Amino acid sequence: MSSGTYTGSVALGSGGRNFTPIEVNTDADPSGYLYGRVVVFTGTLMSMTRDVARQECARVGATPEQNTTKRTHVLVVGDINPGVLRPGSNVTGKARKAFDLQDGGQPIEVMTEDDFARCIQGKPITDFANVTDLFPVPGPGTGTPPKRDRLRSVPLAERPTPTPPKPPKPPKPLRREPISTDQVCSINTCTNGAAFKTYKNPTYCYAHIDVILARGGLEPLESFTHPKDWLLTRCRRCGNVAHYRFVYVQDNNAANVETCRACFWRGWGAEQRAAIGPYGDNEPVTYERAEATAEKYGHIYLGPLTNPSMAYDPHRVECSRCGRISAERLGDISFGCSCQPRL
Repeated sequence: MSSGTYTGSVALGSGGRNFTPIEVNTDADPSGYLYGRVVVFTGTLMSMTRDVARQECARVGATPEQNTTKRTHVLVVGDINPGVLRPGSNVTGKARKAFDLQDGGQPIEVMTEDDFARCIQGKPITDFANVTDLFPVPGPGTGTPPKRDRLRSVPLAERPTPTPPKPPKPPKPLRREPISTDQVCSINTCTNGAAFKTYKNPTYCYAHIDVILARGGLEPLESFTHPKDWLLTRCRRCGNVAHYRFVYVQDNNAANVETCRACFWRGWGAEQRAAIGPYGDNEPVTYERAEATAEKYGHIYLGPLTNPSMAYDPHRVECSRCGRISAERLGDISFGCSCQPRL
């Protein structure tokens, strides 16, 4: 057996269990799935203790017993600790006894904890769900052993109603109200009033803001508000309309890089296809495929930016949540807009 961390299901110490005395509910619903049946548990139940499970059985008209016998109708299998199994065995003694009785013709139903949780809550077994959906608990991280519910010892009727998750916060607006300032433009020869207030970085007047945008190949289509706000612009080269931040344009100007993502990704896609040649994906991207991808990841599809639209080519999309328009490849669209909450 490989080494690892396991959640035990059978007590390693000596001593008996102190179960709460039970009395089967005679007023239980006779149509319940477990009504009138004898139920045995093996392994650790993650959503409740064995004692609570026995009480829930009695509540729905079932009789819980500790050992598998000829009276048993249902065996509920929880989490099994391989460290407590007999050498060469992969099942517990109760499960082995149940399988032997099945081979002898006794109809014993083997049930998972998920199924048992659905039964005691009056839900059909065919209603597939995880036990964490029925009894919400903080989910363990990937690769970690399962965790027991902190409310395992609390009867179901006494458990607090799970608090529904808070709805995600609305996205920040693309633009804010401009703040007036008595600062002047940071260009040495300019005495015009600044368009925005700043403490550390340079500030500019509206005329020099247009000059900086023009150097980046953009024409503003709306008034300037703040360097970190999204500004709707038109590319002077290809005519694509999209939102960019002024600080992003400044960074691209400093690196001598095209700001327009439509122009940039067109050139990049052509270079990729030329480098890969006939071994790459040379099939055109259909409008329907691009539209479906955009809608799947929270965008409104505004159309391709090349004709024909090939692999690696950009597409024009609008975020259905915040309204930002951008030029992106299909692979980038699948990451969603930056305004979307990360789960």
